[in-house]
Amino acid sequence: MKYIFINPVVDTMYPKQVLDAFLKKHDLSRVFVEEDVATIVKQKYKQEIGKYPHVMDVRCPMAKDLLLKDKYNSKYHIPKIHPILIHCAILLSQREDLKGIVKVITTPCEALVKYGQQLGLEDVIFITWKQLLLELQEEPSCRKLEFTPIPLGFFDGISERYFSVSEEGKIQSYLHHQRWKDYELSEFLYCKQGCHNGDGL
Repeated sequence: MKYIFINPVVDTMYPKQVLDAFLKKHDLSRVFVEEDVATIVKQKYKQEIGKYPHVMDVRCPMAKDLLLKDKYNSKYHIPKIHPILIHCAILLSQREDLKGIVKVITTPCEALVKYGQQLGLEDVIFITWKQLLLELQEEPSCRKLEFTPIPLGFFDGISERYFSVSEEGKIQSYLHHQRWKDYELSEFLYCKQGCHNGDGL
């Protein structure tokens, strides 16, 4: 038996009974994170806003890569805050009741797999949902998502001076024209219209 953590995008793609039956068939027991990770991450960003004039959102590894390549990145703050899914994986790796048991963390993109693997968490495997289906040689019937379960707007309520932008070209334009100077927090999602068009789906 392996434990599996299903990311919110995949969870939204399937009716509950379809996903539950698929996991049971492949001897995968679903595990959940008990903590309110979204609130924990929001609080971390709120603390950063109090310390720096221009804070950048690094929940999306692909967007973070654009920041690291930006020639102006010494003028704003790139916080050391893990993506939400990575926070979940860390918490699961620390649970005593799951020690010594393989925990599979599904991701919507290759970038999160790479990010997670670099942490070297014990008994934790990061894999895209697409790759998992290939390995299991089965693809349950799913619905096409018109709206992402992870849209822009994550920071509503913690800052009145923040700007949201998705899509590679738009992020690059935002950085190139230094529009971040007008905001204390800039929110980024690399995939167009939010986190449901990743290469792992």
